[in-house]
Amino acid sequence: MTITMNGKEYNIKFGNKAVARAGFISKLARIGVMQSSTDDGVGAIEGMEQMYLLMPQILLAGLQANHSDEFGYNLTTGKGRDEQLNKVEDMLDHFVDEEDGDFLKLQEDISNEVLHNGFLKRLFEVEIAKVQNQAQK
Repeated sequence: MTITMNGKEYNIKFGNKAVARAGFISKLARIGVMQSSTDDGVGAIEGMEQMYLLMPQILLAGLQANHSDEFGYNLTTGKGRDEQLNKVEDMLDHFVDEEDGDFLKLQEDISNEVLHNGFLKRLFEVEIAKVQNQAQK
């Protein structure tokens, strides 16, 4: 998946180690269930808010495989993660505010990548099932 931000193309690839360390799959699953569980629109708004908070973490994980020179940090210890996360947050702010970037389209593209990528798809399906089971209890 390729995205363009701040006039630069980024090849987003979700590697296993970066995704595991980021811990966003269960959060995405909760957001998906939240957005689909209410008909009054409140769940969708809350889900969008949660996605806005989570997007920098997802992008940072996706940037590790091909852009570690610019956004890399130690995946084992987490050293440097906060600094890189700040860079991604700044990049997103610029994308939305200065470039009139479409956050909803970016969210849709990222979600599609997560739902259709091999190991991420399976992880996401497992987490959705867990969240749905907890919600039913």
